[in-house]
Amino acid sequence: MAASVTVGEQSAPVRETSKRLPNWVAIVLIAVALIYALLAGLRTLTDFDLGWQLATGRWVVHHNRIPSTDVFSYIAQGQPWVYPVGSGLLFYAAFLMGGYGLLSCLGAAACVGSVGLLLRRGSTATSALAMLAMPLIAARMAPRADMFTVILFSAFLSLLWEQFQTGHAKLWLLPGLMVAWVNLHLRFFAGFAQIGAYVGIELLEMLFGAKRRASAVERIKRAWPWLLAVVAATLVNPWGGSSTWH
Repeated sequence: MAASVTVGEQSAPVRETSKRLPNWVAIVLIAVALIYALLAGLRTLTDFDLGWQLATGRWVVHHNRIPSTDVFSYIAQGQPWVYPVGSGLLFYAAFLMGGYGLLSCLGAAACVGSVGLLLRRGSTATSALAMLAMPLIAARMAPRADMFTVILFSAFLSLLWEQFQTGHAKLWLLPGLMVAWVNLHLRFFAGFAQIGAYVGIELLEMLFGAKRRASAVERIKRAWPWLLAVVAATLVNPWGGSSTWH
């Protein structure tokens, strides 16, 4: 019985290892993908949202507070301000330190970071898919608040997939990532969609035999405190729940 338990416990890591690429192939593919991401992410700044976000960061710095009403939009002037200001502050700080050149480099770094998160497991499928999806990823990496959603979406996906594969992902990172997300961009709800998808996959796993059911239950037991903490983390913003769930 002890021997059978040992074999069962080791089967998942063995299956995972068998799907990984030889070291040199993985290194080459990852290097090519990251260089591709760097080159694709470097671009002339043309996104009109960047000017508004720079102005937001400048306003917050000069007034030492977050505006309570919209102060920039012609059609929404005077309406309650609920947009996260973290991205504007980061862009304004980068602009003060290095101008538009540094902002362009920031977009390239974000592109490399997102692809790197997706490739950190070093599988054949993720390497191929990342290179195929590179034009779409790079298109979302112009310096604007939306790029933080792409980065954080990649981080959530990487951690949740690792949890499904191994049951030992560093899920304690998720609440901190959500604190950043909710203060950087409004599309933090994409993180909840990923969590819902992960839980749904685990529930499906429970339908396929006692062994897979036991593994899924064990993974869920390890994950649920951190998944609930992600929900609580959305309240860590200047407005609390009033703007988060607006």
